[in-house]
Amino acid sequence: MNLHRNSASQTIVSAAGLVQTDAAGRQRYDLLAAMASCLGHGAPAVTEAIHGLADAFAGGGPVPGKWLPQSFGTARRQRPDTDPSEPSAPADTPDEHADAGDDSDAGSFSADEWMASAGSPTSDWPEPLSEFAAVLPVPSAAIANDLAIQLARLRGGVSGASDKADSQRSSREAYRVITLLGSDPGDTLACRAAGDTSSLTSPLGPLVPGFRHVAPGDARALEKAIDDQTAAVLISPVNWHRGGIPWDAAYLPRVRELCDAHGLLLILDETRLPPAISGHWFHHQADGIQADLVTASAGWVGGLPGGLLLVAASAGIPATTLDRIAEVDSSLVRAVAVATADAIRVSGGPAAVETLADAWRTSLDELTAGFEFLGKVSGRGLWTVLSTDVDAHAVAAMAAKVSVRLGVTSDTTLLACPPMTATPEDLLEVLSTLRRGLEMLERETIES
Repeated sequence: MNLHRNSASQTIVSAAGLVQTDAAGRQRYDLLAAMASCLGHGAPAVTEAIHGLADAFAGGGPVPGKWLPQSFGTARRQRPDTDPSEPSAPADTPDEHADAGDDSDAGSFSADEWMASAGSPTSDWPEPLSEFAAVLPVPSAAIANDLAIQLARLRGGVSGASDKADSQRSSREAYRVITLLGSDPGDTLACRAAGDTSSLTSPLGPLVPGFRHVAPGDARALEKAIDDQTAAVLISPVNWHRGGIPWDAAYLPRVRELCDAHGLLLILDETRLPPAISGHWFHHQADGIQADLVTASAGWVGGLPGGLLLVAASAGIPATTLDRIAEVDSSLVRAVAVATADAIRVSGGPAAVETLADAWRTSLDELTAGFEFLGKVSGRGLWTVLSTDVDAHAVAAMAAKVSVRLGVTSDTTLLACPPMTATPEDLLEVLSTLRRGLEMLERETIES
């Protein structure tokens, strides 16, 4: 499944909000805009962050203090040439390198100094990222998942899940990760092995060992798969095997219970799930659960390559272990993610999505009710999955003819995911346009 593919005849040269413009000057409505940025295409906060970072690096700095990294193992930011073994300055002594709280030089490094730093404590991040024990911006979604798998193997599970789990884990070495059959965590070799999708793995030869695959949505099968070598469970908060709809209400809470009972890390792959549009910062929060590791990408990085690895305190990952992988830190991802989180908060946060989402779902339900080949609308907030009795690719192709972009998530499901900055009027116009395409498909179906 590739939600981002464009045909050669639709080379996009500019975009703003919901609208994309191709090289021929033709415009289309993009109902996958939130996958690039939950704020929509060309969001000012995102473009300003990219330009600001480019200017800083082109001129050698200074880099704004709010974008600066810091070692996971230190309590405050240190310059790269500082010996961490030396005593820190007394508390009453001004620290010339401490955060200034703004973009002044006092809270900034030069670009070269920034690149020499490593790590990312959450004191440098806005809400909700600051709620994690550590945040690691990385070059791609696949690398975020790959590093999550590495951390699970390095750690061997969760410390403090329960006394029983701790005593069991202290006497054994855990490395195995349980994943779902047919999942797709990414394109690194470890991620391919974790996904076990035959069409993706068959040309690769021997795969990375240490994974066990279970049927999607089957908590009993997952429980039976847990053994003394199990370190973690890697799963998405939505059921991609059914096009991206939410899991049954009891499934994810049960997975969390099993992880707690056996001292396992719960890794939630949100790399294809934009923030805020579900009505929560993260999709799994709608299920009332907490993750030990979260991977994120879509909607966070402005459509650029990149991802985030978020480490909760419950993971029990030592700072020294995090510093071992901090060298992959991506400065561009950091800048765009910070800008995105700030802009979401200024826009009212995830709660601001609720009213828009209610209007969107009501209008979408009215639209689909008028076509026999369209079925139930599922999802949360602005994350909407449409089921169809005909080939979903045919529906998406007809929508494209009237300049509306939909995502195909399976042979019978389509994804619509508008940004949180869209207006009710914008969405009504999109659905009015989409209706024309559906009417064309309906006529073709009847005639054939």
